[in-house]
Amino acid sequence: MRSVLAAIFLIGCSMNEPENPGAAVAMDQGRWQLVEVDGNPVAAGGQGWLEVDMGQARITGSSGCNEFMVAFEGSPEALVMGAVGGTKKLCPEPLMAQERRVYEILSAARSMTVDGDGMLRISGARGYLRAEPAT
Repeated sequence: MRSVLAAIFLIGCSMNEPENPGAAVAMDQGRWQLVEVDGNPVAAGGQGWLEVDMGQARITGSSGCNEFMVAFEGSPEALVMGAVGGTKKLCPEPLMAQERRVYEILSAARSMTVDGDGMLRISGARGYLRAEPAT
């Protein structure tokens, strides 16, 4: 009898688990570590990060060189981004090139999702950014 009850309990628990556990991660769960800029890995020494604040409708972060902030309107599936504002520190060229791409992608972003692997993806007509939850 105990084994039958245990089996029913286990089946009931497994039915309540999400099919895609990565999708359960909230976009504004904290800091995200930038890992890809339009399909390219981040530049060496370019430890970029992002924080999404859905309540304030803004994204703050670092391109790997300078820190930035950008406001948005709409829902994650239909974004309208504002102008990207950031600090103006000079960095070595690979990081400056990465920063230009990050700002270009953010300024034209139209959607923000968490994919099946639990990665944040911000994308639009000018490319995409991917980030993983920071540890």
